[in-house]
Amino acid sequence: MNDSKTPNKAISKQLNKYSKRYGLENINADAIRRADTKKLLEVGASRLREYS
Repeated sequence: MNDSKTPNKAISKQLNKYSKRYGLENINADAIRRADTKKLLEVGASRLREYS
């Protein structure tokens, strides 16, 4: 098995690092994805509703 970190683990590690540094709670890749999708829907990207 490869000892290098997977991209998902590396992203999670960085998110955890910065959330602790800046006192943020509930920050993870899924939360960011949901927030981005919500914002796109708010500004009129209604086609995304089919996929979210």
